[in-house]
Amino acid sequence: MRRLKKSWLRIFAAAAIFSLLFVFVGCSSNSSSSSTKKETTSGKKVEIVFWHRMTGPWKTALDQEISDFNKSQDKYEVKGITQGSIDQLKQKVMAAARSKTLPTITQLPYTSIPDYIKQGMLEEVSFTSDQKSDMYPAILSSTQYQGKSYSVPFADSTQLLFINDQLAKKYNLETPTSWEQVKTIGEQLKKDGIYAMSLDQSYDMPLESMANQAGYPYVTKDGKANLSKPEVIAAAQMILDLKKDGYLKTAAEDQYGSVAMLNNKAVYGIGSSANIGEFKNRAKSGQTFSTAAIPSYKGKSGDVISANNLVLFKSASADQKKGAKEFFNFMLKPKQAAYWAEKSGYVPMTKSAMKYKTYQDYLAKNPSYKAVETSIENAYASNQFAGYDNFRTKLLSAVDSTLTANASADKAFTSLQTETQQILQQNK
Repeated sequence: MRRLKKSWLRIFAAAAIFSLLFVFVGCSSNSSSSSTKKETTSGKKVEIVFWHRMTGPWKTALDQEISDFNKSQDKYEVKGITQGSIDQLKQKVMAAARSKTLPTITQLPYTSIPDYIKQGMLEEVSFTSDQKSDMYPAILSSTQYQGKSYSVPFADSTQLLFINDQLAKKYNLETPTSWEQVKTIGEQLKKDGIYAMSLDQSYDMPLESMANQAGYPYVTKDGKANLSKPEVIAAAQMILDLKKDGYLKTAAEDQYGSVAMLNNKAVYGIGSSANIGEFKNRAKSGQTFSTAAIPSYKGKSGDVISANNLVLFKSASADQKKGAKEFFNFMLKPKQAAYWAEKSGYVPMTKSAMKYKTYQDYLAKNPSYKAVETSIENAYASNQFAGYDNFRTKLLSAVDSTLTANASADKAFTSLQTETQQILQQNK
């Protein structure tokens, strides 16, 4: 068994270090820069600098959204600037904070946001009651921290069960709705060297969904760790037992569970809904893939979302803050949110966008996306807390120890419980 890619652990370790560096940044709500203090003068539009991580077709779609907003009014001009990967973006935000050259708004993982809030960098945002009721509960939850909203939904995805249609038909399989059924299917397929389930290099996301299904999120809203709960350890051990028995495969250096499915070595796999396009683009001749909700655990359904939300820096001018909030409201409109979902592959940010005619037409033409609606309705958001990036580094190390050092789930996650409690205590 090859080790999880060390680069992933280095990335999250670096993220944890960056969060500690916030203490030395010295960013206050009064910091200023040429990019964030550009006021309306001589009838010129106020410039809203927007850093993001979108490239390729995602950037093309976002550029269109920005262009539509700029044309919709005459007060503000949003300028979108891609910064590469999400980790490069976070590093550049840190550097800009130190030099007081922050943009007006940026994209950030919602779980990282509490560290920025802790240092007083982010402006609160507000939603109308109609906007709140229009958002799916998990998406709305991702925008909130300690009872206040600090971000706007943007690039959200759910976990889905991907299905290799040809293999499922060949073996006359019914889509598993529980993890117990995954084991039964695995027993049937093992003789032919085919896995029932394929996961990415780390199983932390499927495990987090199972923990939530069992009623024990990794960390509760009031900051209590659940990593050593019997239900969480049993879920991790179930994954490890399925792997040991040859029914489940975790990716090696290729990182992604989709590889085994594309090579017809696995019938099912769990991955982000944003990967639907990848399956379509990389499918071999005669291959098709469909989707369904991920299996239930302890009789409960639901999956944990991934989300990169939009945040507004306090260092922006009063006019820029007004413009940013207008841009946020524009992106939440059903037409715009539906367009972004169609072009990006992310989940529609609102129920009205999901029901919008163009998106429903899109689903009719792309039936593999239909499971997205069921998944987001039953989804969970990870509970946010300061120090989350440090916690995630420890989580990936715990998972790695069970896969490469044969540590038991009990040993790995009991140790992780202690480490997580220390992180929570240090960040109170």
